Amino acid sequence: MNENRLAVIIPAYKCEFLGETLTSLSEQTDKRFNVYIGDDASPFNLYPIIKEFETRLSIKYNFFSENLGGKNLVAQWNRCFELINDEEYFIMFSDDDVMSSNCIENFYKTIELNDNYDVYHFNINIIDKDSKIINKCPDFPDVLSSLGFLRKLYCNEIDARMPEFVFRTEHFKQVGGFIDFDLAYRTDNATVIACAKKNGIYTIPNSKILWRESGINASSSKNLNPIVLYKKCKSTIEFLNWIDTSLKNDNIKWPLSLSKRRKIIMNELLPVYKAMGMKVSINLLRKLNEVNSSYFIFLYYYYKLCKKAIKLE
Repeated sequence: MNENRLAVIIPAYKCEFLGETLTSLSEQTDKRFNVYIGDDASPFNLYPIIKEFETRLSIKYNFFSENLGGKNLVAQWNRCFELINDEEYFIMFSDDDVMSSNCIENFYKTIELNDNYDVYHFNINIIDKDSKIINKCPDFPDVLSSLGFLRKLYCNEIDARMPEFVFRTEHFKQVGGFIDFDLAYRTDNATVIACAKKNGIYTIPNSKILWRESGINASSSKNLNPIVLYKKCKSTIEFLNWIDTSLKNDNIKWPLSLSKRRKIIMNELLPVYKAMGMKVSINLLRKLNEVNSSYFIFLYYYYKLCKKAIKLE
């Protein structure tokens, strides 16, 4: 069996921070991992950056001639996932994030003591384009159920991004892989919930992933492009519908109150209204599941939207 039980996958496009990302990997105190880089037809000529690390890391570099990330980011993640070999675990990392030098070492220490989980997790901080910490995120509990993760995340008790999670490869395949939403917005949350449904999430202690908020990602919170705002709202509604269906199938009550779910949707919907108008906003609301959007609840949303719209105008 491959001694390197862990694959670090990097769907790559940007060049600005790739060298910093690979430096953090090359400085790991435990080198038992393979790096798979899927170049998404980047126009920035990434290979010269990658080449500098080929003697320091076990790297498999693949240039894709078609850019998928700009059309379907989850499709790009999927084809990068297909690059890996027989690694038992994988991390879907980023081309601009950083991990502390002991992450891999502490991952192996953790699974040697407790190999019963399908999802492992590193705590995170958020950094800016200058690599300065701009948000020290709350640590996860040692063990967190999938519904606990959902509740804490959307009650703002924790934060979460895809690169902080380690997935058991075979189980990931069994549950269907990445949950596909446009822009991969909410895909990380849904995928973690699906993979952690059986055994929960185990947090690896004393290590950090530094997630970069550079403002240049399509789904960045700073991106006010009307089409992006629309897609993010649509993905949020589809995510809530996906959760709703899953909970119904398991006969489980929502861990989030109806008022919390309304707030999540309205926070996404109002920017769409400001950018694209009432008709587009109402059509988005019609995509809600029946359980989420009974006639009464739909009227509530419509009333709130109109009330906000009057204030905005």
